[in-house]
Formats: sequence, C-alpha cells, structure tokens
Amino acid sequence: MPRSTKQASKTVLAWLIGMVFVLFGVGLVTGVEIYWAKVIEPERAGLSTAVPVPADALDSQYNGKLVQVTGDLSGAETLTDADFKVAVNALRLRRRVWMWQWVQTQAAKHTTFSATETDPQTHQENTVISVSARNYFYSPEWLEQVVDSRSFYYPGHDNPPAMRLPAPTVAAAKVSLGAFVLSPDLVAQLDNFQMVTLGGGNLPGWDSSLSGPSRLLDDGIYIGANPKQPAIGDLKVRLEYAPVTNVSVIARQDGGRLMPFAVTPSASVARLQVGLHSVSDMVRQFNHDNLEWRVLGWVMGLFAALAGGLLIKLSGKAR
Repeated sequence: MPRSTKQASKTVLAWLIGMVFVLFGVGLVTGVEIYWAKVIEPERAGLSTAVPVPADALDSQYNGKLVQVTGDLSGAETLTDADFKVAVNALRLRRRVWMWQWVQTQAAKHTTFSATETDPQTHQENTVISVSARNYFYSPEWLEQVVDSRSFYYPGHDNPPAMRLPAPTVAAAKVSLGAFVLSPDLVAQLDNFQMVTLGGGNLPGWDSSLSGPSRLLDDGIYIGANPKQPAIGDLKVRLEYAPVTNVSVIARQDGGRLMPFAVTPSASVARLQVGLHSVSDMVRQFNHDNLEWRVLGWVMGLFAALAGGLLIKLSGKAR
C-alpha cells in the first residue's frame, strides 16, 4: 500500500475515533441532564412538599398524600444467615464477601519503539515501523465485585469468573414506624449496619465444605489456605446487621402503610434516612447525594468531547 494511502487511512481512522468520543461525550451529558430533569427534579420537588405527621396515630385525611414520619422503628426479629447459620435479632442482616483478585492498571505513558530506513533516492530517513507498547501493571486486591480478567491486555492473570459465595441480604417481615408499616423499598434503605461478632459458638451450622478451608479472622471468616499469603480466589466474609434505630421517612400514606409516591411516570419518592431530620434537611441531603454523580457525568462527558475534538483537529492538520 502506498505511503500516502496509509497516511490517509490513519487520518480517517483518527477522525472517526474523534467523532465517537465527541458523540459519546455529548450523549453522556445529554443523558445525565435528561435523567436529572425527568427523575431527580420531580423527586426533589415532591420531597419538599411532604407534610409532617405524627408516627403514633393514623389520620385518614392524608391517605394518598406525601407525608413525613419520624420516630423509632420496631419489628426486629431473629434473622439467620442461610449458610453460616448465624442468628441475630435485627431489622436487616447482610453478608459481605470480598475476593482476592487481579486488578489491571495502566501507566500514564506508553513506551514507543520505532525503526527507520534511508530512502536511496532522497537519502532521507523514513519511519518504517512504530510500535507503542502499553504499560500495564497487575496487582491483587480485595474487592466485592468480580473483575473480569478476560478483558486484560496481557494474559496470565486469571480471576475466577464468579464468587464462590453469594452476598445475600435478609430483612424482617414487618418493620414498623409507630402506627405505620414500611414498604420493602423503604426497609432496603436502612443502612445503619454493625459488624456481627463471630465466635463463641455462634456458628453452629457452619459447614466449611461449602467453600473450602476456612477459619475465623478479625470478626469475620477467611476462606483459603493461608490468610498471611492470600491466593487468587480466596475470600473474606463479614456479617453485618441493622439494629432498631430512629429514622425519618418521606413516602405516600396508604392507610397504615408507607409506600413509594409516584410524582411522574418515571419518578417516585420513597426516602428513608437514619436519624431524626426535618423535611428541609432531607431535601438538602437528597441534593447532596445526587449532585456528585451529576458532576461526575459532566466531567466524563466534557473530557470525552474535548479528547474527541482534539483528535479531529489533529487529523485535519495531518491531511
């Protein structure tokens, strides 16, 4: 292939890649703003209209309306981890599992190798091959999500395709806030977790054959041969429980239940926050929670668009 044709192909490829980056960046920012307008803004507006009502009495005039209720939760029951048979009196019980696995990181700079030849007619040196070697590094880490090693640039650092143990969460059947019963959507937001202290005979049904050699370690369970020298695929397990606490809830009053409140076809309000808070405090926290991902989306989108624009500009100069 003539050198001019190769150069033209590279220019077109750079232009196409640049356009992909620009479209991705613009699409990401647009998607973030559409979601913000259709979901976040209506939910925030709905939260701010909630009417505070007492927790210990039901008032039928608020049926179907958005209310705020604060007070102490009740309904704790004996929750049991299905595999380890650990029983705790709580509102929620969850198992967290970390796996020792390879993680790929890329160096900031690439190493470039090139070779040249001298044109016998012009006596000019021309680059005949240029190879940019990507510098990737691999190190093991404890992570709760499985890292897909099939996407690694260099082979030889293989992770298990899945966790040997799942990480389920169980909840009490009926969690109440005064005279109200919380919907599962609200119970799932209860996040005041504390570590379950293991040992002393509270692992009566622990069957280590479920997951291999294991032992108690730091109020958790280590699954593997040697915790001082972890092997890829080893696991660390911790059980955590959410005890009875006081909360603030904004949701729809449906008789004696607190349910999600639909503000638009794509947005609903059902918010639980640990602690006693006013409506304005809960709106403020909602704004804070959602502003972070909005800013992140904008940063990623603008970076991609600028990178694409630079590629397009450079491809134009190369013509």
